[in-house]
Amino acid sequence: MTRAVLLALAAAACSSPDGAPGAAGDDRRVRGTASYRERILLPADTELVAEVHDPLLRGITDGVVARQRTVIGGANPASFDLTVPEAVFDPARAYELTVAVFAGGEAWARTPAPVPVLTRGAPSEVAVELRR
Repeated sequence: MTRAVLLALAAAACSSPDGAPGAAGDDRRVRGTASYRERILLPADTELVAEVHDPLLRGITDGVVARQRTVIGGANPASFDLTVPEAVFDPARAYELTVAVFAGGEAWARTPAPVPVLTRGAPSEVAVELRR
């Protein structure tokens, strides 16, 4: 085979059919849902903030290596999808997920404790229950 064909095959193997990152990007991706028990309709401007933290960076910075802020209105559960940038991802480190819902600019509910994700046997897809 020619070099061009081999390069094309290698590139195809590293990407998924929909053009999203392949295995190399998926190992840095955290997806899931966040829900809360209360059965109330929150304001239309309600936001979900999901963050992946590197605990070793706390004290130096806020430790956040990926953040997603999404207007969810009253959606329950709400989805999130974050990718830790390759430049800061280290598979030897531990990572934690925190999620919070903000209604009217105030923290309304959050994860009761950070959730381990991505490395050291922790999952990359999670369902978290938020507490008030």
